[in-house]
Amino acid sequence: MSLGANLPSAMGMPAETLLLAADRLSEMSTGPLLRSSLYRTAPLGCPPDTPDFINAVVSLELPQNAQAADFLHDLLRLEREFGRSRNQISRVLDLDLISFGDQQYCTPQLTVPHPRAHLRRFVLQPLVEICPDLVLAGFSKSARELLRELDDNSSVKQIK
Repeated sequence: MSLGANLPSAMGMPAETLLLAADRLSEMSTGPLLRSSLYRTAPLGCPPDTPDFINAVVSLELPQNAQAADFLHDLLRLEREFGRSRNQISRVLDLDLISFGDQQYCTPQLTVPHPRAHLRRFVLQPLVEICPDLVLAGFSKSARELLRELDDNSSVKQIK
């Protein structure tokens, strides 16, 4: 899953927010949580004065009977705890479910794998750091291959 923030949250500045959110996600995991470094990302499609985003990717293990829709509700609840308002371009915390095992899922509330993950450097670059050989459900190329072929020159710089 992808984490992002560009505004201070109730928990701190964006980098601190992501680290604390990753800690909370690790509590939901039945195994070790893998977390990428943090990356500073120029905002895409935002007004000119929008602050840079801090992004990361985590991989966690959920119980075998876990459902994507239920996990989405957990993520939305966590966003609210950090002070997320859904009517803003800028965000105190954004949690996107990028992949859910080999499942493909599409409802008005959730599409898995994330429909634009393969087009976003700020998702693929940290994903390659922790899971370079991951193949998103419905794709034939690994995250590393998708990143290599990506036509996106946006600024994504590792910071921690």
